[in-house]
Amino acid sequence: MLALGSRLRAWPALALLAALTLVSLGGCREPATRADCERVFERILGLELSELGYRDKALLARRRRELRRRFGDVIRRCVGRRKKRDLARCVARARSAEQLVHDCL
Repeated sequence: MLALGSRLRAWPALALLAALTLVSLGGCREPATRADCERVFERILGLELSELGYRDKALLARRRRELRRRFGDVIRRCVGRRKKRDLARCVARARSAEQLVHDCL
């Protein structure tokens, strides 16, 4: 099991991978909007921070701001990539970042 500090440094790479994985694989795909990319990123952030035990609202808000600043370019690069048509529903149903990446992207 990874130490908390190690996990905090490693998990944003998952967000980067997830956002950049929105590529066309055929089938029913359409271009991702900024809102789609924000939704994926925010959901991964929320799931991961929850799994890491962030419960204090002030600390959670500060950590979200830091990570959004640090990984803002991920969202910009995601826009226009191909996504599943039911992405929003799938993202909302995901119970872990791993499930989101596996099932939704």
